Amino acid sequence: MDSGLDLYEGNVKEEDGEPPLPKYSISTQPADYPLEVLWRKYKDQEIIIPKFQRGFVWTIPQASRLVESFIRGLPVPPLYLYDGNDGKLLVVDGVQRLLTISSFMDGQMPGNGRKFKLQGMHEHSGLYKKTFSDLAPDLQLQFKKAVLRCMIIRQWDPQDGGASMYQVFSRLNTGGTDLSPQEIRNCVYAGPLIDTIAQLNNNEKWRTLRGTPKPDKRKKDEQLILRYMALFHDGKSYKKPMVKFLNEFMRKNKCAGPEFLNGEKERFNQTCSAIIERLGKDSLRYKRTFHSALFDSVFVAFAKNLQTPSRNMEKKMEELKSNPRFQKAIEHGTADEESVRRRLTLAESTLFG
Repeated sequence: MDSGLDLYEGNVKEEDGEPPLPKYSISTQPADYPLEVLWRKYKDQEIIIPKFQRGFVWTIPQASRLVESFIRGLPVPPLYLYDGNDGKLLVVDGVQRLLTISSFMDGQMPGNGRKFKLQGMHEHSGLYKKTFSDLAPDLQLQFKKAVLRCMIIRQWDPQDGGASMYQVFSRLNTGGTDLSPQEIRNCVYAGPLIDTIAQLNNNEKWRTLRGTPKPDKRKKDEQLILRYMALFHDGKSYKKPMVKFLNEFMRKNKCAGPEFLNGEKERFNQTCSAIIERLGKDSLRYKRTFHSALFDSVFVAFAKNLQTPSRNMEKKMEELKSNPRFQKAIEHGTADEESVRRRLTLAESTLFG
């Protein structure tokens, strides 16, 4: 197997890694926000925690020590925020710190609604088992006026809609698990198209074709749907690397209107139904497992020929899978321009020619 796409179920990756990086003009400016201002910005959704970020996972003693650090004047690591020039700041790093500040001022822990009572410090500290409302007025004011440095990241050049944001999230986020490319896209290109893809990922017939009843937690299924859409619309002009091709399609269409999105929904649903009806629920498997390169070529072919009469489809599918040229296109160099175009062409001509 080549060093490109890991072909089989459980290994749906970007076929050829990161694209070559352009030269970016990016500024990182410090901004010192009082905690009360930071809390208000978060409540007013001027600061957004991306969906892929972990929820609140700190223990109460961990969160309490952060609160104590602010009150005692100890240094705290900064937040990293990305300014996408849309009036919103996205949290790249520092989710637990931001949630601790907000939940303490709100008086309850995020998620479970329990009172946020400080723990983990000496019982004579004056803070032990205190909620924010229990603190003396001077300590409340001290906490609200404490300053947390935020590093605001902005892209100035190239003028490409913020492509560097993808790199910032993939390189600066310090969570315990590397983010998948689609998890990053779901933040960078948040909008109606992302929401539509997530909705389609729950389609019952799509889940049957995938062979898994529930969506993948790392968004691999959503990435497959995105790849089909991008190849359906722009396959003839495809150029590697695949990651850049998919990012560009998302950038162009992230705010697509109802007509485009409704068309995508209808076509996707009809294609899932047609493949199951004409080929069976296991038709996108190759060597007994779901195969992403087989999927994109067959799915695009069906999507383009939903009204085309067809006969002996199962026989034609076997002919396609046994074609040496097609096998090469789905097994080797799967992100190369020649391989992508060859498998798209062969799938359509064999099944509907």
